[in-house]
This record gives sequence, C-alpha cells and structure tokens, in this order.
Amino acid sequence: MRKFIFSFLIPVTLFANPFKIDFPVKDSLSQEDLEEVQSKLQKIDIRPLLDDFYPKDFPQKHLWQWGSTLATKEDFYNRISKSLHQTLINVSEGKIPSEHLIKINEGGDRCIVCYVSFNGIYQSLVQALAKNLEKVGFNGYLFYKIGGFPNPTGKEIQYCGVPYSFKIFTLLEAQKKGFQKVLWIDASYLPLKDPSPLFEWIEKHGCFLKTHAPFSKFILPKTRAFIKNISGVDVLKTQYVSAQIIGFDLNSPLAQEFVSEYYKLVEIGIPFCSCFPEEYVFSSIIGKEPRKWVSQPFKELSFAEIKLGKKDSKWAQEKGYFFLQTLH
Repeated sequence: MRKFIFSFLIPVTLFANPFKIDFPVKDSLSQEDLEEVQSKLQKIDIRPLLDDFYPKDFPQKHLWQWGSTLATKEDFYNRISKSLHQTLINVSEGKIPSEHLIKINEGGDRCIVCYVSFNGIYQSLVQALAKNLEKVGFNGYLFYKIGGFPNPTGKEIQYCGVPYSFKIFTLLEAQKKGFQKVLWIDASYLPLKDPSPLFEWIEKHGCFLKTHAPFSKFILPKTRAFIKNISGVDVLKTQYVSAQIIGFDLNSPLAQEFVSEYYKLVEIGIPFCSCFPEEYVFSSIIGKEPRKWVSQPFKELSFAEIKLGKKDSKWAQEKGYFFLQTLH
C-alpha cells in the first residue's frame, strides 16, 4: 500500500499527491478501466498522512461555530478517505455508470448539474431531480452522472481519489455538452422554487457563490498552513465558500480563473485534507482577491430538513426557500 508522511520543511514542489493514481490520460473510460481505477483507489492508505497531520496536543478551547474544538481524527479520516472507498462501478451488482441530459419544461441554455457515486442513497435522490425541477417551473436542462467519474479532459480520472474533487469536473462535462451557464446542486437538495434567479445572478456576475464567516473545527492546522504556504491565503481569515450550490458562466474570465486555480490545487492534493475538502479549497481561491467575488444575495437559499421539527417542506416553500436540504 502507498503511504505518505510529510514534513513542512520540504519544498512544495517535492510533495507527491497522496490521492493521485497511476493511470493513463483517457478521453473514454471502459468498464475495465473503471474497475482498474477503483482497485487502485482502494490500495491507497492515508492513515499515515493523517497521523502526521492531526495535532497531538490541540488547544482545548471552544471555537465558533459548532461550539467545540477540532473534529476527531476519525471524522477527518472518514471525509478525506471517502473518495478512496467510492463505488464507481460494480458489474456483478448491476451498478453500471450512466449519464443523463434531460430537458426540463421549455429547455434553454441553463443547466443544473450533479454527480453521485453508487454509495448511499444519492442515486435515488438525483433521479428525482428532473421531476422536481419540472414541478417548480424551471426551464433549462438537467445533466447528471451516476457512477464512473467526470473526466472532461481525460486526465481527471487520475485525480478521482482527491476528496470531493468531482464538482468542478462535472460542471466542465456539462460545458462539453454545450452549456456555459451551469449550476451545481448537491443531490440532497430538493427544489422548492424555480432557481432561475440564481442563473440571472450568474449571468450578471459570472459566478454564484454562497459565503459566510469561516470556522476552525473542520480543517487540520497543517492543512491550513500548507494552503497558506502555496496560496498566501489563510482560509480562516477569508470568506468561507459553501459548495452545496455553486455556479458559473464558464465563458467568463472570472470562472476560467477559478477553474485554472482549482486544477492547480487538485494536482497537489494536500489542500483537500479537511472535513470539507472542496470548500476550504474554494475559499482559498477567492481569498486571493476577495473583492472580485460577489457573494450571492439570497437569504432564503436553502433550509435544512433536520430543522423543520413539526413543520413540513410546504412551510419552507411558503417562506420562499429555493431548496430543502433533505436528510441523507
């Protein structure tokens, strides 16, 4: 098994990406390719890296926002290693990758995007998206993939082990289908209202980002230091990007800059060592020049089902929320 232990005295250029697999660049992936990739992912052991990165004596003080110190080592392991345990394909169980491009109502040039592996209940959630988008009156397309891995240029498959790296890759696959105005939503997000105003924001500003104050609990101190070393950004001193909903006009210079910076960080891998890997990485990108990135203005963007109590989704809909984050 591959094992990685790092010292911060080593120049960044000498770091090996702990999640990268040895696999050729391929535009088209066969079932045999995906089985090989899956086998290689399962052989990666990140425990030594986590043993090195997780602090031995972390200060026991309460940190806003969750009112605790640092997430447990097991919490970090489960999040960071999730991509290494994903099911890309399982022929014997009938889990064959598929992709779907569905016209919603009158169609148009706006595309909602999602990707899920075969793990958990996400497959059934993403399959319900088209009907729910039709119900709220959205005009556009839905593009989603189940299983496999988004591989828009052929090299992304080498980085499928990088935690939660798939979102930007899937948006770029939608671009290859002819869409420039793209909006990622997590499969667990149930549409309650036509999301067209979100696309209008994208068309005006080039991107759709939900930001808020940063929090410390879910990033390892060494990951934070590493990101600052390579980007100059302290992710706990800049706006934090929530990635459940994120969108771009991929033709805009702003989006192209974001994607370019993102690929650099994917190729390094280490910046994704946190409980919310893509979110701290996104935060580091906008943190370089924060004034260029305008946060979305919608206060009623989403509501968590877990907070409904005795209320139901109709209550959230009547309050004007665009999405309900369902239990998953």
